[in-house]
Amino acid sequence: MSDFIWVEKYRPQQIDECILPDHIKKTFQDFVDQGEIPNMLLSGPPGIGKTTVAKALCLSLIHISEPTRRTPISYAVFCLK
Repeated sequence: MSDFIWVEKYRPQQIDECILPDHIKKTFQDFVDQGEIPNMLLSGPPGIGKTTVAKALCLSLIHISEPTRRTPISYAVFCLK
């Protein structure tokens, strides 16, 4: 564990752990609840959480139960390191 950098160690793993405006967090949580993420383009200056939100969305989908998932998750999700 000691070889992880601080940013990765404390990065939110689920959407509900991200600090976002309520309406945006609800939108992202709705995607997770539906079991699929639409095509999105996250833009903005460095450090606002684009990568964190993208990883949290993917990890949230991985953790939902199989019966609620509409389509299988691509193995590309596991390449987000």
